Amino acid sequence: MAKIALITGAGASAAFGYPVTNRILLIVRERMREKTLFTNYAESDGAADELERYLTALFPGLHDPTVTLPNITDVISLVDHAIATSSTLIRGMKLADHVRFRFLLEWATVDTLSQPEDTPRLRDQVRRLHEVSDYLAALVSDGKNQLGIVTTNYDTALDAQLFARIAPDPKYTDAIDDEAVAERFDFGTTWRSPYRDVIFPRPVGAPLHIYKLHGSVNWLRCDFCENIYVNPDGNIVHWAFYPHDHEHNQCYCFHARLRSAIVAPSFVRGAYDLTLQSVWKASLDFLRAADRWVIIGYSLPSEDVAIRALLIKALQSRRTGPAIDVVQPDEDAKPRYMLLFPDCGYHAGGFDAYPLSAIH
Repeated sequence: MAKIALITGAGASAAFGYPVTNRILLIVRERMREKTLFTNYAESDGAADELERYLTALFPGLHDPTVTLPNITDVISLVDHAIATSSTLIRGMKLADHVRFRFLLEWATVDTLSQPEDTPRLRDQVRRLHEVSDYLAALVSDGKNQLGIVTTNYDTALDAQLFARIAPDPKYTDAIDDEAVAERFDFGTTWRSPYRDVIFPRPVGAPLHIYKLHGSVNWLRCDFCENIYVNPDGNIVHWAFYPHDHEHNQCYCFHARLRSAIVAPSFVRGAYDLTLQSVWKASLDFLRAADRWVIIGYSLPSEDVAIRALLIKALQSRRTGPAIDVVQPDEDAKPRYMLLFPDCGYHAGGFDAYPLSAIH
């Protein structure tokens, strides 16, 4: 059986219409101005106005259209540094304010990345998503291939399409059978169903492996029993930001409230929890065994030490290397990749131009 590893970063999701990291704060600013931030939530309790107050206190030129906004990673990193050092960024701001600011930044990030941007290209991007999903589902349908998707992305654009194709609920239209998901998909960890009190183990011999290295918008985490909830039917991360106790943000172990399992983009990071450690280990094991790596939309930035270490360890622990293709929109990342993988095929035309038949 051939094993194929599809390693995806923000550029892959961008091909399906989702914003890249350096657009997040720009979109947040636009949605604050249009009063549409957090409007998908039943009760946001003025959270958008609160976030705007924090952001304009930190960046007085936030709403100047001639100003280039920083990357959201830089903003969260600033706040994380203040929290880690028990210091303050803004005169009069308490440490508790920084924790609240951090919470709102993560909420805004998740809210922005939970859905594609409504742009003139969206129809073509959705079409591409369906083409990719059809191809990948067919790739594992005959039992001759295993596919492992190792991704830093939070969105479920590709996940949801694969669930629909490989684990549809035979009783209900447009619904997913979570037992079929548990049998056919490996998430690198045990997981709880959001529908009933059951914990699914990792399956043996699953055709599809989806390893979300930084968490996902269809996950929630319980800090007490340390289990992860995975919802194959759609995003549930918004319940982590709901301001009141609710049946959807309480665990079957009776702990409340469930929280986001997202690793927010920041240069100041602590240790990963047990679930993510398991996901990273599963990713390493799959990459070690894979016959082929296809790396799409991941620029291999120098600050992303953990991902580089994962790839290096997976490569160094093999007798022979896999066939490697790297797909990027331009040549910028080529020197970084050639340093680590001098024999890789580097494709600078972007995911849209990359032939799906090359993923085999």
